[in-house]
Amino acid sequence: MLRLLIIGLLCWTQGQTDMPYWASDYEAARVQSSEESKMFLLVFTGSDWCRPCMKLEREVLSQPEFAEFVGAHFVAYRADLLRNSKLISADMRVMHEALLKFYNPEGTFPMLIIVDNDDQLIWKGGYMVGGPDAYLKIWKEL
Repeated sequence: MLRLLIIGLLCWTQGQTDMPYWASDYEAARVQSSEESKMFLLVFTGSDWCRPCMKLEREVLSQPEFAEFVGAHFVAYRADLLRNSKLISADMRVMHEALLKFYNPEGTFPMLIIVDNDDQLIWKGGYMVGGPDAYLKIWKEL
């Protein structure tokens, strides 16, 4: 059982490194967004409990065409509100909860939010059927 868990974690970690468009620090990502004059993509997910979030990850967020487009046009940050407190630091949880309260007070999961550098809402939506194309078709018009 432990062996399967370790293999699963290694696979999950590998998948995370294959998606370099995710910023690991929210504040630094906002600065980068401003410096590069790119819109900011914030994704709220619950990767260890939210089935639609898992579906979004599998069908959209992990797809190469999505990664390429997001990397070229956005600075992106994922606020993963994990239920398993062993998987996230207390500081990170507090920050993600504050982001949720500000940007997604309804607590809708998954939620993708695009804002400009003045923090004005450009687009907001959840899981959509159709893979990356469903999002990219809309986002190319922003």
